[in-house]
Amino acid sequence: MMKSLARWMLLTALTLATVAGSAAVAPGVSDGDARAVRGIIRAQLEALAAGDAALAFSYASPSIRMQFGDARSFMTMVIQGYPMVIGPVQVAFFRPEVFQDTVMQDVYLRDQAGRSWLATYQLQPQSDGSWRINGCSVLPGDGKALT
Repeated sequence: MMKSLARWMLLTALTLATVAGSAAVAPGVSDGDARAVRGIIRAQLEALAAGDAALAFSYASPSIRMQFGDARSFMTMVIQGYPMVIGPVQVAFFRPEVFQDTVMQDVYLRDQAGRSWLATYQLQPQSDGSWRINGCSVLPGDGKALT
């Protein structure tokens, strides 16, 4: 009985190690794509800080552009729902990750009032090789959901 349990535990450990090893070598985001993704996010943050709605809107994916229709509506949504992304005093990027056909890029932000935030941007590749932002969710830096 103990021998069977030991074999089962060894088999389980080997299986988990194989799965973990496979995940470690799973395809990720290339250095070039990571730079491009970060560049798009930085560019949109700069456009938002400058109040340039048209430029900020240009970095949105086609589905986001269709959803909001125009730059003014997009900017209104950002001002009302995501004020922390307008003119943050500190921005730091985490390592991007791939999820299906989307790159997820976590970004640490510190707003002008000194509060910290974690923004998770979703970016999609476009047919021309560029990236566009397809959504963003933001949590306070303490990880607790806003209520």
